[in-house]
Amino acid sequence: MTQSRRAEKWLSQGVNDARHARYSLSGGFYAQACYSAQQASVLALRRLLQQSGITIPEEVLSQDEGRLLARMHVETRYPLGDADDAPFELFGETDARQATAIADRVVDFVSDAMDHT
Repeated sequence: MTQSRRAEKWLSQGVNDARHARYSLSGGFYAQACYSAQQASVLALRRLLQQSGITIPEEVLSQDEGRLLARMHVETRYPLGDADDAPFELFGETDARQATAIADRVVDFVSDAMDHT
């Protein structure tokens, strides 16, 4: 498989994960929506960086949003430390909406950037 084709697969999976995040959000599965949104962002960005080296503007993904998504990678999936709650109990609709909005913005940016290379 060529590098270009592999990069396309990364973006395709990111788009699919973003769809899954919106579906989970609509069903009230907020921790799962957060996780899928985080994965969508990472996969789309990996696609972009593999192919082009384009810089991600702050308005697309701020450092704070990057830290938020990084937190969602683990904390939405695994019980950690002395937490009294299961991971799905730690994230609510607001978290899921924020993560999904970030993922949509990142995936759209990457898609647009790739259309112009």
